[in-house]
Amino acid sequence: MKYIVRLVLLVLTIGLLAGSLSQHAYAAGQRIVISSDRSGSSEIYIMDQDGTNLQQVTNLGASSHGASWIPGTSKILFRSDYGGGDYDLFTINADGTNLTNLTNSTADESGSTTSPDGSKIAYIQDAGGGNYSLRVMNLTTSADTVVEPSFAGFWWLSNSKLVMYAQDAGVFQLYTINADGTGKTALTSDAGSSYFATASADGQKIVYVYNDSINPPELRSINADGTGQATLTSNISDDNSVAGLPLWSPDGSQVLFTYSDTGNNFPLMKINANGTGQTTIVSSSAGGVWAPGGASLWYGQSVAGFVELFNSDTDGSGATNVTNSGANNEMFVSAFLFETTITTTNPEPENPTDTSSSQTTKSTDTLAETGRSLTANILATASVLLILGALYRHKRHYQLF
Repeated sequence: MKYIVRLVLLVLTIGLLAGSLSQHAYAAGQRIVISSDRSGSSEIYIMDQDGTNLQQVTNLGASSHGASWIPGTSKILFRSDYGGGDYDLFTINADGTNLTNLTNSTADESGSTTSPDGSKIAYIQDAGGGNYSLRVMNLTTSADTVVEPSFAGFWWLSNSKLVMYAQDAGVFQLYTINADGTGKTALTSDAGSSYFATASADGQKIVYVYNDSINPPELRSINADGTGQATLTSNISDDNSVAGLPLWSPDGSQVLFTYSDTGNNFPLMKINANGTGQTTIVSSSAGGVWAPGGASLWYGQSVAGFVELFNSDTDGSGATNVTNSGANNEMFVSAFLFETTITTTNPEPENPTDTSSSQTTKSTDTLAETGRSLTANILATASVLLILGALYRHKRHYQLF
């Protein structure tokens, strides 16, 4: 029997960086950045972690998503179609001043995320025709480098190195690559596809989904040097589909993932790094993220037809509706979803062996409406932010292969 893998909900959940990150010391800030359509269009907002002090940052009357903090600054990075039909990458100060279009191109850009030191952004550019390229921009010089001309998805390992998944001989394998496009090294060479790869906060371990189109998809881990490949669990769905990225807890001891069941409930689950202790946290969710330090979880849940953001203990108890807005709210899964402050003055050296982490991924309505091939489907899921409201409200299933 040939199993079908569907991206039922691309709610990417990452262990958010707090405490120590490689040679950087990051102190968790109090503010979280989200997007919400409560004003009629999708705008960027910031608020304290208890939901108070809500402030609208943008008022563009456009579709603005994928917001994350640039570490050590009061700037926010996001994606918007403001000023035209194509999506560009923008930065803006937290007080709403100094809106800057970084890319200003005729292509769509998405999936942007900063390096751990905030000096660069990696992003995906869609030039059309299924052509997706991984690019890195230096935020100081604006120098823009094509790192990989054709790929599926990526994750920062350090300030100068990424892990990505790209097609090779009809399947997707994991690779590491330097931010300047050199040093591409294969981590996997399996018969099936390896994708949705994310790294632990120290950059030493990678968790990902493996699927061979014959057996149900599996959750696997591997060391960043390609050694120590292990299967954590093959029990990640009832319907042989994949609901989103698996994500490490900040201390690397657990993995958070969204289970796909036949009722479209998408339970939020966690499992220990050694494959034991798989438990359900929330029976129905729109994906979740670890709060700084890993002491609690943030996740989306449908309330009266809208997606609200909740905070709870890591076992699901003490859940609180933080947004409580009667609108759709989304979190872009980034290492810098929560505001951070760099507390060290010594910059991390540009060394490919340095380790840290960051995030990106994509979900787009066009996937539900076109019968794309395996390659185009995974490429198209690689970069974009989550449109949680539309995804959950319509319970769309995105065919991968």
